Amino acid sequence: MRKETWAVLTGFALLSAAVLLLVSLSIVETAYRHPVKMIMLSLVWLGTAAAVISEARHIWVTRNPVVYTPADGYDFLGVFCGGIITFFLQSHFGLNAVLASGAVGLVGGIFFKKQSAAVYCGSFVGMACPALYVYVPSVALGSFFASIIYVLSKELFQGAGGKLGTIAFIGSLLSAGVFRYTPYREAVPLWNAGGVMVIYAVFGAYITYVLNHKFRLGPVAASAYVGLAAGSVLPLVHGQETGLMYAVMVFCASFAGMADKSRIPKAMGMIPAGIICALLFIYSAPFLGGAGGKLGTIAFASVLTMDGWSLLGKRPIK
Repeated sequence: MRKETWAVLTGFALLSAAVLLLVSLSIVETAYRHPVKMIMLSLVWLGTAAAVISEARHIWVTRNPVVYTPADGYDFLGVFCGGIITFFLQSHFGLNAVLASGAVGLVGGIFFKKQSAAVYCGSFVGMACPALYVYVPSVALGSFFASIIYVLSKELFQGAGGKLGTIAFIGSLLSAGVFRYTPYREAVPLWNAGGVMVIYAVFGAYITYVLNHKFRLGPVAASAYVGLAAGSVLPLVHGQETGLMYAVMVFCASFAGMADKSRIPKAMGMIPAGIICALLFIYSAPFLGGAGGKLGTIAFASVLTMDGWSLLGKRPIK
């Protein structure tokens, strides 16, 4: 069964809108706080937009026929089950969101390799704050929406770290809209904490990239290992609340480290990508809090920014 053009374009529109929206909201937050950082994030928006336009041109030029296969059905189930299991690990078994998602991702990466990306994507839906997903039907609906979007967008933005989280983010927000749950607002972290977050973000992105490409663990397992380590160690080092915030930052940046070499060719590219992750994490805090997949959307923006800057450096996007 062939995917209709409208289905592929729907997936593209949803992913593009989600990532550009989050970057735009971060720019709004910096407008009256830090004008210099507003300029920096405006450049991030420009790079992201350039990568989005490049992807649109690729879709238009290639127009390759895409056919549904039985694997799409397994991926659908992988996303759905990943969301439900992660939610229960967090809400009923006391694991923090990073450990729950990392554990599900690692199990998927080891035992369900063909569906590992799908399972990991679902785990990000299940990371949503329990205050946003009060009942199982709400997380089930978010996982259902994410499953559909995953299948629609499998061929889009290939190799861009954070794409899985962006899919989960859209599913989470759609479910929240149906059940009329309001995402909460978080305070922008103070700069003394923000400086540490930048360091941890660079570390998380860089280590994941190295584990992925140098040690050939694969993107899912590499990110899951980094997330599990951060979620286990940092709350012990910095205290539960602060340590968990830093662990979330590391986990967020690890999604950028999942990027393919076609997007970010060298590990050193993870340094600016990690910095971008930290800035977006900090200044998007007041917006859409608690939605599963927001961390991945931040990482998606950082990878697209690096790719977009590279494209703009070679020639203008027409």
